Amino acid sequence: MAGAQQELTVRGEQVERVFINYRDDKYVVNRRYQRKLIWTIEEKQSFIDSIIRGFPVPIILLAEPLGRQDGTLEIIDGMQRMNAITSFIGNDYPVDGGYFDLNTFATTKDLLDRHVIEQKTPVLDRERCLAIASYPVPLSIYEAAHGESVEEVFRRINSGGRQLSRQELRAAGATDAFADCVRQISARVRGDTSNSDLLLLGEMRKISITNRELDYGISADGVFWVAHGILTKDQLRQSREEEMVADLVAYMVSESPVASSGANLTFESHLTSSSRSNVKFKSSTRTNNLLVVLLTPTFAPRVVSDGCKCQSRTTRTELFDDYYGATFPMSEASEARFDAVDQAVRKRSTELVDLDYQRVQDTLILLLGQAKTTFLGLIFPNGNGGNPVPRYFQAVFLAFYDLIVKRGMVVSDSAGLIKCLTDCGKSIEIQDGGRWGADNRGKTVNSVVGWIQGHFEEDKNPDPAKVHWVTKFQNLLTNSKTEQAAYDFKQGFCTLDPKPSFDAESFDKIMETCAAIANIGKGHKGYILVGVAENAATAARVNDVFRSSPLTYGGFYVTGVEHEAQHLGKSLDQMFQDISDRIGRSDLSEPLRPYVNSHVKCVQYFDKTIFVFEIVGQNGPSHVGGKWLERQGAQVKEVAPDRMGALFDRFK
Repeated sequence: MAGAQQELTVRGEQVERVFINYRDDKYVVNRRYQRKLIWTIEEKQSFIDSIIRGFPVPIILLAEPLGRQDGTLEIIDGMQRMNAITSFIGNDYPVDGGYFDLNTFATTKDLLDRHVIEQKTPVLDRERCLAIASYPVPLSIYEAAHGESVEEVFRRINSGGRQLSRQELRAAGATDAFADCVRQISARVRGDTSNSDLLLLGEMRKISITNRELDYGISADGVFWVAHGILTKDQLRQSREEEMVADLVAYMVSESPVASSGANLTFESHLTSSSRSNVKFKSSTRTNNLLVVLLTPTFAPRVVSDGCKCQSRTTRTELFDDYYGATFPMSEASEARFDAVDQAVRKRSTELVDLDYQRVQDTLILLLGQAKTTFLGLIFPNGNGGNPVPRYFQAVFLAFYDLIVKRGMVVSDSAGLIKCLTDCGKSIEIQDGGRWGADNRGKTVNSVVGWIQGHFEEDKNPDPAKVHWVTKFQNLLTNSKTEQAAYDFKQGFCTLDPKPSFDAESFDKIMETCAAIANIGKGHKGYILVGVAENAATAARVNDVFRSSPLTYGGFYVTGVEHEAQHLGKSLDQMFQDISDRIGRSDLSEPLRPYVNSHVKCVQYFDKTIFVFEIVGQNGPSHVGGKWLERQGAQVKEVAPDRMGALFDRFK
């Protein structure tokens, strides 16, 4: 790509036009390199104040990726600013005590008249609203951009300042197995997963961590790390939880204990020169001079690969930089460490490492739920001075990992385990300072294993992909907010009449919805969750009929289906077999019908059982008994004759 000529258009675009494009879904965010929305309300208000005063603001950089046909523009730099503009126009927050006057220009007036946006009061005076609407936002559009070039530009822009945390820079566009695994797990635990890496700017708010006075997305107080006193909200903003996950994953996949925060790293590596050639390195990690100041290591560690075990002392940042291939220059030692952790993840597979993490995480979540306390409250019931406890969490998590995953055990005595862990923080030896050596951490983990292993027993039904679906299920609920067409919810399989019975008509509609979701496009995945009420009123009706109160999560009402099985006089296994038989007899077309039948799951979410129908778009359109269907928002509609061509075009 060196020396390649790219088209670069620079222009000023009025705020009014920016908002119109935003409403027309012209701006997208690539989550492979873009951070979450993190500006506070004060930062947003300050930016809008600059616009009102006519002060110059930093240029917003957009990309028009090569080959993209939908006319969307990818935001490389300026997502926080774009969101500040569009959300202020949309009346999400006030400036100087007043909200944007929606009568200022035609688009917002139309939205007001159609009750799409509500005018909040008090209203900012018209003069300032007109000044905002006419302000020329400086935009630079990088045309015919290659995907890797976009990620490279993002790194170069942000490496020169302090806007991004170091972890966000490491992760930007990283493509190795370790980086992908950490990114996926971190998103699952935060609860901000999405079906696709590309999201509309307007959808980002639904899965971003909220700040004070900004009513959207995911509350920072409810994120696992903050809710359990493991990290602070500020650390969450700085992506420190991803460093925590990186620490844990590196330990999980290594042959022997590895350091946390950079000391005595040990990996067993069996690499050849040919195996290294399969790993993708970002060119920026080798050639980007703008990264030198930020990412140059203080000294080069000695690591020997190709079948040798080795140890080296490193700084905390150097260790993580090497994991992500973000060290400049890439010395032989740094490359060996990068190769080792990447190959270790590949050896287990990204999917199974993810599932291993979920198994441990969900076991802890269920245990803390039973204990009715937080992690901090369990290990320090008398308080810890309000300090976060990341290393204590690592010690307990890795002890659980050792027992559950490596030794194939399950919790046999929850009450005894809770009692054993209560106030255990004072007995866990944690090394202070910036480094936690491999030997020291290994001894700490082993000591916790020794305390708790008496409350575990051998798993009589081992399954390497076993997971309770606590985190996974919550992720699916969150994903549905950003891709409504690919998800559907049913309170259950029975009617809600005074004398409930199996609702055959509703089941037929589930099959139709399967076909409609599959017709979104080839390879497009979606889910139907049976045991989740569509709204509070339906959940209340379930409670009235079956005396079964729902669990709530993120505005969803999880009703489960065990009360239906009991009412029908069946076990859950019998109910599952009945549903499987009904899918097999349905009019769903081949090959979708056998796919749905082989992928339907009966999963446990705390004390609720949910049926999960997984759907994926086949090589061609799917139908139900010759009836062609598609999703229009949350609705299932029959495809009109004049739209049949468009349906088949999706699968070319």
